[in-house]
Amino acid sequence: MQYYTIPNDLGINAHLDKGLGLIQYSSKGDSIRHRVLFDSNLFSFVLRGEKLIHGESKPLLIDPNSFVAIKCGKCLMTEKAARGEYQSLLFFFSDTYLQKMAERYYPKGYLVQNPNNIVRFKHSNFSRHLRESLSLLSRQNSTNLPMLELKLEEIFLHLFQTQPQLLISLMKGKQNEAELKFKQVVENNLLLGLKLEELAFLTLTNIDKKQKAHQT
Repeated sequence: MQYYTIPNDLGINAHLDKGLGLIQYSSKGDSIRHRVLFDSNLFSFVLRGEKLIHGESKPLLIDPNSFVAIKCGKCLMTEKAARGEYQSLLFFFSDTYLQKMAERYYPKGYLVQNPNNIVRFKHSNFSRHLRESLSLLSRQNSTNLPMLELKLEEIFLHLFQTQPQLLISLMKGKQNEAELKFKQVVENNLLLGLKLEELAFLTLTNIDKKQKAHQT
């Protein structure tokens, strides 16, 4: 089983020092449950094939009819190729940008019942066009930072207008991450064929945080 730190292991450096990055990723054949540590938040748009994500909540299947937002953290990821190739578009954004979007769109006084660090969204005609525009930007020789900021704003504004509950659960997920229990991760993944070391990989962060919380 491979272990990856994303986006570092993808070789991306375009504007990540300023909090944003965009890359079109492709691979040949299938990959089975790689351990992935995300150092940056991102939106992932599958262009060809399928992606299966095991995290703290129930597994999510992503295909070209949906896309996913992932906050910094760990997950297990399987990529299934279509016609011999898997392709996706990865749009990275820092916690600073996430906080800006939360301050702009998170409704004051709203209580989140089920915060999540990995959220799947259904595509609309608008988001499909937005995906295509991001794909065009990713093929440019130089990254246009102001344009990426605008595109990130468009994504959040569109999701706030069309799928607000899912977006809000993502915005508040990290603040409540320490409250997620070991039992939740195990119950959501135990019957899905995960090995013990895979479950340990998913739960290690939560266990460490709970221990530190008790020590303070």
